[in-house]
Amino acid sequence: MTYRLSVIIPLYNKEKSINRAVNSVLKQTAFFDELIIVDDGSTDASLDVVKQFDDSRIKVISQKNQGVSSARNTAIKVACSDYLCFLDADDEWRPNFLEQIVGLIKLNDKAGIYCARYAEVDEHGKQFIGNLVNINPNFYGQLADFFLSYKENRSLICSSNTCLKKEYLEQIGGFPKEAKLGEDIFVWLSIALSAPIMFSAKLATIVYRNAENRSHARVKLVLPYHIQYFLNPSKRALLEKNSTLKTFLLYNTTIFGLYAAQAGNRRLAIQTAKLLMAHKLMYGIIVFLGACLPKSFIHLLKKLRNKKTLSYEN
Repeated sequence: MTYRLSVIIPLYNKEKSINRAVNSVLKQTAFFDELIIVDDGSTDASLDVVKQFDDSRIKVISQKNQGVSSARNTAIKVACSDYLCFLDADDEWRPNFLEQIVGLIKLNDKAGIYCARYAEVDEHGKQFIGNLVNINPNFYGQLADFFLSYKENRSLICSSNTCLKKEYLEQIGGFPKEAKLGEDIFVWLSIALSAPIMFSAKLATIVYRNAENRSHARVKLVLPYHIQYFLNPSKRALLEKNSTLKTFLLYNTTIFGLYAAQAGNRRLAIQTAKLLMAHKLMYGIIVFLGACLPKSFIHLLKKLRNKKTLSYEN
């Protein structure tokens, strides 16, 4: 059976990196139907770079600046395929990415998310990858517990290494347009509540933290959407029913709270601490202490965590 794939790239002011992203799609060893690029009101030469490509599979849509969720949703509406593969304009796929994804679809075409391991390049150009925890290096199949695996593995899923089955995206209404941060994590968690998640431990995506105009550098630090949504009191019954989802959220929120404290946003760190205390006192206290202690202490904790969970290229 042949599976139809659409590739989606949201684009906003990435004139220096979009060429790399598009070329990585065109070099894929597996077939895909279309590459949809949605320019979200770029003010640089991004659109001019894209228009230089001469490939009938490329479809370019321009819209006024409305945010990355809106750009992705625009592409989702016009996509001709049942399986939608996402890549950010900063990043690139290795030639085997779609091949890995198609193989996972063949194993279970009813799953909601298909993803392949990714590595990152930091601000100094050094590549690193999250160590695999409770996942075999040759793993290729359905994750037994996505929420637990997501908590333990830092190179499991991101906005550039995923393929989503369209019907599940449509069921949750696509990416939340009002979200500034955490819109992608909201989608992963929401789909994982109702569908299996497939994963390949083979490295197939490179994420560039040193690319221009990354969202973490230009978007004001606010409480991520997935935290606001799932830790809302109205979702308490859902969390009690899904214990590993709750475990992931408490851990992820704690990491965010400490990040906010390190970034000097004490008000946001304390807001996060109070939210955590309503669910588990210990986590809230950790973040509250982080907001009160010197930034150097949190920096030390971050270094220790990175040393334990990441591997850098020599």
